[in-house]
Amino acid sequence: MRVISDKISKANKGKMLGSKNPMFGKSINKGISKSDEAKINMSLNHCDVNGPKNPMYGIKRTDEEKQKISNAIKGKFAGEKNPMFGRVGKNQNLFYYSTKMVPYL
Repeated sequence: MRVISDKISKANKGKMLGSKNPMFGKSINKGISKSDEAKINMSLNHCDVNGPKNPMYGIKRTDEEKQKISNAIKGKFAGEKNPMFGRVGKNQNLFYYSTKMVPYL
């Protein structure tokens, strides 16, 4: 099944880039302002789970639960499985540019 999806992915690659994409240059909410009533409704309907309203508020995990979670996560992002594997971090780029001598104009 994976081979078929890879073939489809390669066949479609680049077909929807830039101006070929039907949403190119468009914005979903461009020029649409929300009424005060709509803003109030969105604010009221927003799920607030901060502090005491959070279902896990005040519940402490046991050492057994912590160990189970730790074992489940171990090795998931090790080495090549890590999304940042082989990439240069942002801080390294900042260091490079901050140490370079740049003449002022």
